[in-house]
Amino acid sequence: ATGRNDEVIAALRAGTAVDEKPKLIKLNTTYPTASRTIFEEGFTPLIAAVAQDRAATVELLIRAGADKSRMFSMLSPMQIAASRANLSTLQVLLKHGVSPNQSFVSSQATPLHLAAEQGHLKIVEALVKAGADINKVVAPSISPRDALTPLDSASRGGQLSVVNYLKSVGGKLQSPRTRVIVVPGTYG
Repeated sequence: ATGRNDEVIAALRAGTAVDEKPKLIKLNTTYPTASRTIFEEGFTPLIAAVAQDRAATVELLIRAGADKSRMFSMLSPMQIAASRANLSTLQVLLKHGVSPNQSFVSSQATPLHLAAEQGHLKIVEALVKAGADINKVVAPSISPRDALTPLDSASRGGQLSVVNYLKSVGGKLQSPRTRVIVVPGTYG
């Protein structure tokens, strides 16, 4: 991981803007193929570091002025960290003032919705602790009957531990299509 940070530091010292892709692609020719592909598909260096759970690099880029609100493929850095269960990176983003509710549009699933649906309990707990809206309603489709809270998302994803946790902190259901079964004593 240090080598990657050294390359980023060298690029910044050479005058590369932190949100500039082309110069960093040249530096990344020594990265594994997956990393090169990520840069070639249009990720900014910050988005790439978030996606790969490179917390130290995320810290470095944010301190250098990287745009923390820049989206990729309609996902925010916080949504990417939450959906990939990248706890250390998520904590760096939170430390630097990124909202735990950060999403591309207000009707889109929040980081909490994404983490809840995928059963990432530690991410869910961190987001709730950071002030994420546990009852934020989003509409993933045209039908208002499909509006979901994070508890709806966890339920539909079959994530019992997340369901129990969200219920314990006041999570509510929105969708009439969602059923929740809470097993006593499974969280805590």
